[in-house]
Amino acid sequence: MNKRLAIIGVFMKNERDEEKLQAILKEHHQYLINKNEVVQINGETTILTIIIEATEEVISTMSGKIGNLKGVSAKTVLSNVMS
Repeated sequence: MNKRLAIIGVFMKNERDEEKLQAILKEHHQYLINKNEVVQINGETTILTIIIEATEEVISTMSGKIGNLKGVSAKTVLSNVMS
């Protein structure tokens, strides 16, 4: 299967479920290339960027799980570069 690079942008409110987020990241750790977090924008929101290389199915699954968490919104950008 072809892998693609993707960026998952995550916007989190303070009352997010941190344990579940960390469990999702741990579950997909083999696909992670980089994770960057900007903490407490305006004291209310944290922004997390996750760069991964995986199949479209894995990318979609991971993004969906993150986006379904309480207080979390996730958007994914897929590259057209395939490996």
